[in-house]
Amino acid sequence: MIHGIADGLTAGLVSFVNTDTLEVEEIFKDIIVYPGDIDEEFEEGELDDEFNEWKTMEFKFHKWENYIEIHPIESFESFKIMEGFVYNLPESHLKNQLANALNRKKPFANFNHIIHNCELKQDWLDYQIAQLENHVYDLLREYLPD
Repeated sequence: MIHGIADGLTAGLVSFVNTDTLEVEEIFKDIIVYPGDIDEEFEEGELDDEFNEWKTMEFKFHKWENYIEIHPIESFESFKIMEGFVYNLPESHLKNQLANALNRKKPFANFNHIIHNCELKQDWLDYQIAQLENHVYDLLREYLPD
């Protein structure tokens, strides 16, 4: 479950975890509709057709009494993960390139360009998912009973 949620975070999914059954529902953050939200914000006829469709969407979490939401991490948290990866690399020209990428404008784009075109790509992906798994574990441990 933890790995699946962490993997979903990399894709921008929000995970809803039923704290009673541990069932998980993952939804793209842009389409989440909370019960009652739309009716309160818009008067009849103000919504376009696409949004009216969203209004009728029903997600599993709507029926759950107890759940937690796990949202994708913030950019500064992603940046810290990248820094941690670079910090733990052995001294090399590639480590210096990645460190420099993080200190220039557009650090995410620069880092990704380098990392996805080098032999460390899989190491990075493994490190990133492990860090996200730790994040998810910490959140679940905080909200779920022992």
